Amino acid sequence: MTKKEAKKKILGYFKENSIPYRFLNEESKLIILDFSDTVYLNVEIPEVIGGYIETCLRFLGEGLFAQSYYCQPVIHSEEIEVKAARIIAYLNQHLNYTCNSLYPHIFGLDDEGGDILNRCYIRYELLERYFYESMNHILNFSVQQLADVCLPVMSYLAGESTYFEATKIGIDHKLMGNPVEAQ
Repeated sequence: MTKKEAKKKILGYFKENSIPYRFLNEESKLIILDFSDTVYLNVEIPEVIGGYIETCLRFLGEGLFAQSYYCQPVIHSEEIEVKAARIIAYLNQHLNYTCNSLYPHIFGLDDEGGDILNRCYIRYELLERYFYESMNHILNFSVQQLADVCLPVMSYLAGESTYFEATKIGIDHKLMGNPVEAQ
């Protein structure tokens, strides 16, 4: 599958399923499918910061880069950035979903926008072979994974919980169902 074929198939899927999307349009010009390689979607989730999670799809040469984020900056100081980096490192090491085997995710920080991101890369060969699983992964799993960690991450960044409470209780115990280890 080529980049053009992948883009056409995904946009067709969005249209068939009435999934609203938009192209990146920085210059306020009409966009032709062949020229735009970035598509945006969003899902309203009232319980997350900002009220929704946006997903950006970037069609690259050999694969599709998908990232979901809260759409509201959470990094407002160097101290918060250090805390965010610490909890993101924890998420990348310890957050383990059983359905995460096809496309591994990496949480990260958007240095420019101050947002927390959930990223994955999908090669076009896998997209072609596992199209519906890939679409479910992009539209549901990636978004839900970010929504799941919102409360413990944001409460830690806001100083409302300790690192232990956010990671061991909020993520390991409440989210993943693991027993709480002694502090």
